[in-house]
Amino acid sequence: MLKADIPWAIEHIMLQHVGKANAIKSAALAQLIGNQLEDDTHQDTRSRIRECLENAKLPIAACSNGYYIIDNHDELREYVDSLESRISGIYGRIKLVRDAWSDYDKNRNRYEQMTLDDILGIRRKPDDTSKKTDR
Repeated sequence: MLKADIPWAIEHIMLQHVGKANAIKSAALAQLIGNQLEDDTHQDTRSRIRECLENAKLPIAACSNGYYIIDNHDELREYVDSLESRISGIYGRIKLVRDAWSDYDKNRNRYEQMTLDDILGIRRKPDDTSKKTDR
C-alpha cells in the first residue's frame, strides 16, 4: 500500500468498527495497512488514528480492545470520562513531582550527604548473636 493511501485505508477500516463491541486491535490495524515496522507501543498506528480523527472527523475512541468509532452518547460519555480521569491522574503526578522537587531542592545538601542506609531508613545493629546461648 502506498503511504498516501494509508489515511484513506484507515478511515475505511474504522468505518467497519463502529461501536465499542466492534473495536479493532492496534496490531490488527497495523497489519491491514501493511505496517510491518509496528512496535509494541503501536506509536505509528496511534499517530495515524489521531490523524484520522483530525482530518476525517471520525469520532474514534480507544479501549482495552482497540479502536472503534463511537456509536452513541453512552460510548461518548464513557470515553470522555476515561480521558478526563487520565488527565486528572496526570495532574496529580505533576503536583507530586513539583512537591517532591520543592522538598528536594530545599534539602539538597542533606540528601547529597545521605548514605543508602539513611535513605532506606535502615539502622544497622551490632551482631549480638554470639551472646545467645542454647537452653
